[in-house]
Amino acid sequence: MKDAIEQAARALASLDDQSEFAPIDGAPVWRDYLLQVRAVLEAMRVPSEAVLDAGMCSLQQWEAMIEAALEQCER
Repeated sequence: MKDAIEQAARALASLDDQSEFAPIDGAPVWRDYLLQVRAVLEAMRVPSEAVLDAGMCSLQQWEAMIEAALEQCER
């Protein structure tokens, strides 16, 4: 099963009309989008109150989820 980071990178590749399976330097093209996924996650580090209320989670839980996702970007 694809993790959320891979799914996000594949979606960005698709938005650029790239085949997610097209190889670039021997790796699938979606891997070239991990930097953009990371940038989005970095921007989401500080949630709005509306996001916290809608997710019914604490700031600490939100931060832990974002940090875990950022770690996946490094794999």
